[in-house]
Amino acid sequence: MPEAILEVKDLHFSYEAGKETLKGISFSVPKGSYACVIGHNGSGKSTLAKCIMGLNSTFKGDVLLFGEKLSPSSVYRLRSRIGIVFQNPDNQFVGSTVADDIAFGLENTQVPTEQMEEIIHSFAKQVGMEDFLEHEPQMLSGGQKQRVAISGVLAMKPSLIIFDEATAMLDPKGKKEIYALVERMRQENPDLTLLSITHDVEEAANADQVIVINDGNIVYSGTPKEVFSHEKELKEISLHVPFFFALKRRLEDRGLEIPEDVDSLPLLEDYLCR
Repeated sequence: MPEAILEVKDLHFSYEAGKETLKGISFSVPKGSYACVIGHNGSGKSTLAKCIMGLNSTFKGDVLLFGEKLSPSSVYRLRSRIGIVFQNPDNQFVGSTVADDIAFGLENTQVPTEQMEEIIHSFAKQVGMEDFLEHEPQMLSGGQKQRVAISGVLAMKPSLIIFDEATAMLDPKGKKEIYALVERMRQENPDLTLLSITHDVEEAANADQVIVINDGNIVYSGTPKEVFSHEKELKEISLHVPFFFALKRRLEDRGLEIPEDVDSLPLLEDYLCR
């Protein structure tokens, strides 16, 4: 089995005495995989993200990153191997231009100045923003801003990237841009591990592993196909299933037999058009 980049073991967290927000969460994320944690507002997923990032340090249980336990003495060293993309990209911008913003993290890690230009251009190109290096971040669209934020994270060469509701403020076009970028990132770096904390089930449909949290507990965990087979139960906790899974089920309910290997909307469209 691949090594676990992230392990969460019996994690408990409370903001106030006698009222737990996380109630014994346990899961692991293998190296090179893409995991999504989903849940409605107030389910505990954002609290979980803060614990994994070391922002909530008073939890009970264990968080292991790269095989090492997260603690006050290890948090800064472990965090140096993690890239974090937040919900609002404006909160991550510190440079007056796109190039300056990507350079910021490199400067903090003392990358030699003569190497920076090549690195900046390389990672801007990876996210399709090489033509915007001299633009002011404030002038970009939401999707473009997130792509710049991701390029700045990629330039740091992290082993794990955490997306904290990274598509929540984007329109459908911006979301599609980020989904496509994530897929390209995975193809170009198979060892890169991704963890997305999200309420967007369409994003979760593309993951290797989906973890559903409700009221501080994990209620479902598995592949998208396994998790989204619980359509009725997910509705009861204010979650719906991705369009592809809902459509496939409705077609099967009408008597259409769809092969197991038809596991995405493009493949379903191809199959229906034959």
